[in-house]
Amino acid sequence: MIDWETVAKKLEYVSESEMWTDLYLKQELTFSELSARFGVSHTTVRDAIRRHKLPARPRGGAMRPPDPRWPEDEAFLAEVEKDGLCNVAERLGFSPSSVYKRARKLKRLRRDSLRTQS
Repeated sequence: MIDWETVAKKLEYVSESEMWTDLYLKQELTFSELSARFGVSHTTVRDAIRRHKLPARPRGGAMRPPDPRWPEDEAFLAEVEKDGLCNVAERLGFSPSSVYKRARKLKRLRRDSLRTQS
């Protein structure tokens, strides 16, 4: 088991809690980035952060700005309805799975629009 208090002191933090607050909350490093930095699994980092009862950030990169390749919601849905899921995916440079998930998230895609259209 890692002695996080010693790690924090070596990094010139007053305490382990201060280290996690700075790295995770202020610098907004992800569990993956922290685990790579310390050479441990992301689960080990997650458990250490949870012990200090720090608030969890949203999962899945919610803090990132949206990908500029996605058209506006209405235009995207109309395009999928007209051209089909696979054609839109190829044109935008996303996998059909990503396009499907995006369309389903918008909750307005009809099942018949999911077919590949020629």
